[in-house]
Amino acid sequence: GVWFFQRLKMMKFLLALSLLLAVVLADPLLIVKKNAVAPVGDFASVGNDLVITIDIFNVGDSEALNVKLNDGWNPELYELKAGSLNAQFDSIAPGATATHTIVLLPKEAGLAETRRASVEYQACASCPVTQGVSTTVAGLRIYKPSEIDPLAGGVHLKEWLTFLAFSAITVAAPYMVYSGIQQRKAEAGTITKKKK
Repeated sequence: GVWFFQRLKMMKFLLALSLLLAVVLADPLLIVKKNAVAPVGDFASVGNDLVITIDIFNVGDSEALNVKLNDGWNPELYELKAGSLNAQFDSIAPGATATHTIVLLPKEAGLAETRRASVEYQACASCPVTQGVSTTVAGLRIYKPSEIDPLAGGVHLKEWLTFLAFSAITVAAPYMVYSGIQQRKAEAGTITKKKK
């Protein structure tokens, strides 16, 4: 019986030690994702809103404190319409997400230059600062307004004209066959009537 109680005490001690180590060694881990959406139509274009959303996910085991987010966009290429390029969150709990949104107005067409946002945070108030960066927005193309307006010779004008041409062929071909048959029937009917 003594052996069992000694083992039980040892198991309790090891469990308490592992819990203590888990608490001491638990760290926050932030993953930062940057996304761009053009709310007007499907394409980002010069002079129209471009909404940038930055999501900060805490996939770590403890709370992230004093979270500071800094984003940068070239002021020669983008005008800041709403929001701020910098944000601060007192804390982000484990498993939680913090979101920061800005609205930009692109000034020039072309392949967009996107930079990574930077993030700084601490595991505790006296802990050292941990730094990280966000993803970029890959392949973001800014169009000229005339490129996306179909009446101004836009991006999809050729596709729509091709679609209309093939649609006309698929409707016109059966109609021509049908009308030809009807015309032959009518001619055959008039010939037989003339013979009588």
